[in-house]
Amino acid sequence: MSENEKPTLSLGDEQFNQMMLFLKTPINQANHKDYRFGESELRELQEGIWAMPAYLEEGEPYSTFFSVYHD
Repeated sequence: MSENEKPTLSLGDEQFNQMMLFLKTPINQANHKDYRFGESELRELQEGIWAMPAYLEEGEPYSTFFSVYHD
């Protein structure tokens, strides 16, 4: 994206909110491997916060992660 272009989707936009995936069952130690993506699996960063790389390549200017939070 050039510095003259504006993003078409931003955090908090109604369109962005519609893209969010909401799980009915919280992620936990017993079921976290059910949510694999390719060769990646969720890892608990701290209690109730899980993350997994969706796109992660050495030398690339960006990375994408799935993140899950529940209280």
